[in-house]
Amino acid sequence: ERCDRTAEVRGSSPLFSTHTKPAALLREACRKTMNWTSEAQTRLKEVPFFVRPAVRKRIEALAAAAGLEAIDAAFYEEARAQFGQK
Repeated sequence: ERCDRTAEVRGSSPLFSTHTKPAALLREACRKTMNWTSEAQTRLKEVPFFVRPAVRKRIEALAAAAGLEAIDAAFYEEARAQFGQK
C-alpha cells in the first residue's frame, strides 16, 4: 500500500518529476568517453598528476555542456582560462 501511495505522490509533485533534469543530462554526457586531440592531451599532461583527473572532468563537463564531441587545444585553453589558469 505504501508503494502505491509513493507512486501517487511522485506523480503529482514537481519534486519527483519524471522529466530529465539538466544536471542528470550533464552527468550522462560526462559518462560518455570524450575524445581528446593529441595536442589537448599533451597540454593536459602538463597539469600535476594529482589534480589531472579533476581537471579532465571539469573540462569534459564544459565540453559536454557546449555540445562538443571532442576537445581540441583551443577549447582546452578556453576552459583553463575560465578556471583562472594561464
